[in-house]
Amino acid sequence: MNDNNVWEPADPANYTVQFAADGTVAIQADCNQVQGSYTSDDSSLSITLGPSTMAACGPQSIADQ
Repeated sequence: MNDNNVWEPADPANYTVQFAADGTVAIQADCNQVQGSYTSDDSSLSITLGPSTMAACGPQSIADQ
């Protein structure tokens, strides 16, 4: 993170980001899912978040970070 915080998930497989060729992005953050869109060029990536589930994940989750 920009503030030098580092979070390490207990199970990294529960945290994924998938970029589709049509400009959509699908994010899995432990027990929650987020949809959105993205744009990119040679030097930057911009992600706009859309609908999200808001389930209460377990105590080991870092989904809120």
